[in-house]
Amino acid sequence: MAALLRSVECVRSFGYSPVSFLSCLRSSVGRLPRRCAARCLTTLVSSRLFATESVQKQVQFSQPRFTRDVDGGGGGAVKKLDRALYRLDVEVRKTGRISLRDVQEIFSEIKGAGAASVTQSLLAIRCCGSLLPEELPKNRIALVTDIWNTLRSLDVRLDVSHYNALLKVYLENEHEFSPTDFLSEMESNKVEPNRVTYQRLIGRFCQQGDIAGASKILDYMKAKDLPINENVFNFLIQGHSRSGDMVSAKCILDVMRTAKLEPSADTYTYLMRSYAETGDIDGIRQAIREAESGEVFLLDRDYMEVLLALAASGRSEFVDEILGKMRKQVGYNQDVINAILQLVNIGQVDVAYKLLLTMSKPVTLDGGAIFTGQFFIRQMVKVETPVQKIIEICDDLKSRSLNSIGLLRATECSLVFDKTDYAEIFLKALHEQGADVRPHYFWPILVSHAKRLNEKGIYETLALMVSLNSMATLETFLDYVFPAISLRDVDSVIQKLKDLGYTEKAIVAPLVMQLVINKELATASRLARQCQVGFVPLSAVRSLAIAYVTTDDLDSTLDLLVRMSESREQNQRIDYVGLFLVNYLNANGGQVGKVEILLGGCKSNNLSISRANSELLQSQIGRQGSPQLLALLDELISPHLHAGDEEGETGGTIQHPRNMSLNELEAHYIELKAKNMNTRGILRRLLFQNCRFKNMERTMEIKAELDDCKFVYTPAMYAQLMDLFTAHDRLEDALRFYEQTFELDPDFPMDDHKVLNLSALLVKSGKLDEAVKMISENNSKHGVREDRESLSANVWRLLNAAATQGDVEAVQRLFDLVVANFGYCPVTNSILGPTVKAYLVRDDVEGALKQFEHCCKVYRCTPLKNELFIKLIRLEDAEKLQRVVDLGTEVHGEMNTMYDLAFAFLDCNQVRQARRILETPGIRARHQRLDSMCEKYVAENKVTSMENVVSITRDLFDIDRDQMYYYLLRVYAKGDDVDKALGVWTALQEENVQPSDRTLLFLGDFLKRHNRPVPFEIPEVPVSKTSVEKDKQHNAKLQQFVEALRNNDATVAMNFKRELESRGLQISILNLSSLIEVLLKENRIDESLAIANELFEKKTVPHSRTLKHLLHSLAAVGDVDNIRSIGNHLSDTAKVNFRLKNHLSVALVESGRHMELLESMEKNSSDSLNIPSGVGILRLLERHPELSDRVERLAAKYAQYDVHGPLNMVWMHHFAKGNYEKADEIFKSTPEFQDRLMYVHVLEIGRASCRERV
Repeated sequence: MAALLRSVECVRSFGYSPVSFLSCLRSSVGRLPRRCAARCLTTLVSSRLFATESVQKQVQFSQPRFTRDVDGGGGGAVKKLDRALYRLDVEVRKTGRISLRDVQEIFSEIKGAGAASVTQSLLAIRCCGSLLPEELPKNRIALVTDIWNTLRSLDVRLDVSHYNALLKVYLENEHEFSPTDFLSEMESNKVEPNRVTYQRLIGRFCQQGDIAGASKILDYMKAKDLPINENVFNFLIQGHSRSGDMVSAKCILDVMRTAKLEPSADTYTYLMRSYAETGDIDGIRQAIREAESGEVFLLDRDYMEVLLALAASGRSEFVDEILGKMRKQVGYNQDVINAILQLVNIGQVDVAYKLLLTMSKPVTLDGGAIFTGQFFIRQMVKVETPVQKIIEICDDLKSRSLNSIGLLRATECSLVFDKTDYAEIFLKALHEQGADVRPHYFWPILVSHAKRLNEKGIYETLALMVSLNSMATLETFLDYVFPAISLRDVDSVIQKLKDLGYTEKAIVAPLVMQLVINKELATASRLARQCQVGFVPLSAVRSLAIAYVTTDDLDSTLDLLVRMSESREQNQRIDYVGLFLVNYLNANGGQVGKVEILLGGCKSNNLSISRANSELLQSQIGRQGSPQLLALLDELISPHLHAGDEEGETGGTIQHPRNMSLNELEAHYIELKAKNMNTRGILRRLLFQNCRFKNMERTMEIKAELDDCKFVYTPAMYAQLMDLFTAHDRLEDALRFYEQTFELDPDFPMDDHKVLNLSALLVKSGKLDEAVKMISENNSKHGVREDRESLSANVWRLLNAAATQGDVEAVQRLFDLVVANFGYCPVTNSILGPTVKAYLVRDDVEGALKQFEHCCKVYRCTPLKNELFIKLIRLEDAEKLQRVVDLGTEVHGEMNTMYDLAFAFLDCNQVRQARRILETPGIRARHQRLDSMCEKYVAENKVTSMENVVSITRDLFDIDRDQMYYYLLRVYAKGDDVDKALGVWTALQEENVQPSDRTLLFLGDFLKRHNRPVPFEIPEVPVSKTSVEKDKQHNAKLQQFVEALRNNDATVAMNFKRELESRGLQISILNLSSLIEVLLKENRIDESLAIANELFEKKTVPHSRTLKHLLHSLAAVGDVDNIRSIGNHLSDTAKVNFRLKNHLSVALVESGRHMELLESMEKNSSDSLNIPSGVGILRLLERHPELSDRVERLAAKYAQYDVHGPLNMVWMHHFAKGNYEKADEIFKSTPEFQDRLMYVHVLEIGRASCRERV
């Protein structure tokens, strides 16, 4: 074929008849099977219904297609490459494009792996075509050439599909190449071309308008009996057009119809593009009319192709007419973006801008506006569109209120692309428009000059900064200027900078610090002394210590320390000298030989250190220190200094007792007592904490100490003591403290849960009336103050106290009072349970059934359904049992009720009935229900029940039989029943079930531990080199699992988790916590929550950081129920540490239940433990400003109880909104803010909204 193509040049020298060519084409098409043609047409037409054409027609990524063709050591890298390609697939499906960075990442992975599978290499090639619209064609060709050469050097097997993919890339980039040479290369590599190869070679000839070359290919395809499809006709339309023969181009449609192929939208698009290239708008209009009359549906994307062709041919005057044809269907914005990128690349910026203005304005998830045209500005800068044109467009976008930061975006992009000339012009334009040009805008320019060793450019940039009123800061000089220029003659440097307009103070301070970093201490000391300037000492302490270790220049070091101490203007108490000494010891490896000399020098220069740093130095020096040295340390101590700053330069400060754990409080109490200091405050806190954790004995000891010192108890302390005695069922003592509480303060707001607990104890003691009176009195004073969900357990205890006595009337009376009237908690199955239980206790089944029916009808709840099932099964009352089934089905559906009934029969040991239920047609395995019930049977050691489950689920659809037998093995092993465990292996063979490695490992280990022969080969489990788990042997899969976690690849990590668990291997809490975090990064909250629940069921919790992250994610999506569910697994201390209340409050706001949150806050205004004091309040203010007055009143009330968090949030809200006067008023009225003020959120808002004043 290559030889045949060489004759084309000879053919061109003779005339060529389009008519003879068309007749030849007709004869070739005549052999195309009609059904094949129809199938081709159907495929092409249907593919256009998808949102992104490029996905369907150019590249189809699919995870299952990623094969493992590569052997050897690059497996991990190959899998990583697969994942990268999968992520790229998602991006293509969403937008129809990828970025150069994505392709480079894949290419890098291929080179790193040293190999690639057939599919991976194929997709890497395909990525270099039209999927990279932001890149110029020449750059895409350079990239694909590099990839192709790399694949060949790696000996990747390149078949015909690779060559065809390369041809497609060439066509999409209109790359000039020789088809003859291309075919010759294929022949030399023993790759046989197929019909796709020939079609694309025809496409190349047609791009050049070379019909003669295309005809040779067609003749060859005819000789080979290869079919011709629509793609060939479309190419020929282009070929005739570019050869200047539009008549023949139009005739191709008739040829297609003769061949029983109706022209498709693609065909009409090729025809319209051909007219557009010649500027024939009438031809385009005629083609559109023909398409519409033939019911051929043209997409916006098709019109976009025509628009591109018109712009490229310089016929932009017709663009508006084409724009009028756009329907703006789904995916329009993404198609516009792709077209704009291409238009900018060919210099048609005006057309691109016109197209941009047709886009629907995007918004954020919460309805906020997004700046329009950011990608457009970036692309213009990237291809170096004239700078004045960019500024003009940015100004116009701003005037249209589409993008107020366009010029800033242009500046940013010019810095990213290292176009410093553009950046300087944009910065000048910003300044002319009155924008604040900040010093850090110039940092990338300075870095660029530094990379090029362009010292002159650095000085010019500094001069530009002066002209734009953006004087270089200390950071600018220290990080970007002085490290990049010569400092051999510091006086000359100072003079140059002064000539530019900088003050000596602004120059010398960072210059001294740079000299310290450069270990030029003598020069630094001279400058500091000569210019009498202070400098930021904390950032220089470590540098000075390192420099002294290196230079041993004592005089200069001491002189600089003196300067540091003298520059303590903002905080007179920071111990710079002590910090220097600590850093010096660390820098010289703890050698104390010269420390005494240093200390002597400090003493002679009247320098001091803090007591904390003195103690730290003594501990580091240890036995190496002489008595004289230790004495010097004592002499240097100053009581007016502290160890370091808030950033933690040295050790932290002692916590407030409010933030101490119980053990820390006890240790602090012992310390205070040993020093004969006042212990009343710490004893008070200890009393509260021990009451909270129900430590009766220790509480009594503390109370005795408080009594001895005549301590005056507060109502809150008596309330705590009352609750403690209530928990220990000491009713008389509890009532005594209850009375003492109200003797001190008749209006004291007693916590609802304390009242309910004491009332439950009264009911338990037969004092129902007293309990009702107590609840009513407290409710009449304050209503329900606590969170309704949190009171459910207390209400249940109250109702259950009456239910266990079989007192139906008492239960109903309490339910009506506490739940129906006062609304202490929501109605749930557990709350309704005692109303049914009271009947069952007195053996009144009919009454229980009536109450159950009432609950189903009124509350849509099924309290004690399983207990009723079991009761009625044992009574063999089929009629009543059917009533319960019918009621349960109404509430929970048939499938759930069937499973509940089956397990009830199992619990009654009626296996046959349970089996019949699970044999109901249409029922299938519900894995979660089965697993939870089997886990329960294993935990409770119910061997018979577990055997029955295995038996009745044998024929259940979608059942995992190995899993069922694994549960059975576990329950046998728990009872050390070796024979039955061994029988499981036989049963697996009889049932023809393939046991998993996990099952065989478990059984083999169990048999070996009991010295019994193992009748099968135990699977080998290679030990992991990176991790050791307690009592388990780990295999290499764990290492891969950990690697997946490090790569933040949640999908692969989850697969490894399932595989590890199937082998019976335990995964550590650390790794499971890491997996949760990786899942959360991909917003896979449900899977993260499932893993966390697995840990909770094992009585463990994820790591603190992980749990905080999970709670934050749940709060962000408003998942109130799951946050509360997690709270059920946490101790009271943990709830405080994890700020559960704050997360819950955020979730309530996000879920639209903000009024519930506000009402709860109002009812809990005196309970500091249950007050949300963080971002929840801030979120409430942001989302519902109409409630700000109520929130501010609450915050002021909280402050009366020494809880300032809510007020801090109010201050932050006003500050972030620009209400500075109101914020200042709150700040000045709250002295506590002088010591501690939370403000990070304000900074985040300022940065996100580009409000530099904030």
